[in-house]
Amino acid sequence: MIDALGPTEAARNNVDPPSRSRFEDRFYQVDGPLHALRKEFNVLVKREARGELAALKRVDPDRLENSAFFRLLTSCVPHQFLGRGCVQISAPGSEVDMVRRFAAVAAIMALRPDGLRPWGLGRAMADTSVSDLRLSMFLAARGASFRDLARRLARRLARDAEALPYLDLGRLLLMESLPEYVNETDSVRIAIAREFWRSARRVPRRNEGEATNELSSHAGE
Repeated sequence: MIDALGPTEAARNNVDPPSRSRFEDRFYQVDGPLHALRKEFNVLVKREARGELAALKRVDPDRLENSAFFRLLTSCVPHQFLGRGCVQISAPGSEVDMVRRFAAVAAIMALRPDGLRPWGLGRAMADTSVSDLRLSMFLAARGASFRDLARRLARRLARDAEALPYLDLGRLLLMESLPEYVNETDSVRIAIAREFWRSARRVPRRNEGEATNELSSHAGE
């Protein structure tokens, strides 16, 4: 559930605050374990734990057999975030489903463990010339299609962006398609789109033909 925080002075004056201020004005229940995961990745980077980081990069949400991931999960994620016992196994919101969602988040963070940043997903998408069509597909996708697009986007940002903004990706991966989080996921999507278009004013946009070619060229990512 979203924690309603008071508006900033900029918001009261109808002025768009900078990207980081907008990030700080939003907080969701899932943010706690996401920040904990980021801190643990920071520890692994400082320890130069290359073997463990490499193992986390190989995490497959569809094959829950990675011991490095389960150590991370146990250290960072409180039990209440790991599903409801009354939900059928593998159904959205069940323990298996939530563990798979956290595995997807961990695999994404492991792509750029030394460059994780909580804010700026929309800006990073604009700065790396993500097309309007690709943004629309990302915002409209649900279920397995969304998880696939999120992984592709994360690989692109890990490679081309100045940092990997993990928080909004993690929020959507953990809350998407769960009825209790409908308003929260819509809020995250709106924030991403608004930030993308603010930033896109500074970046020359490609035409629709170029966007279609981009989707085709990334189909195998």
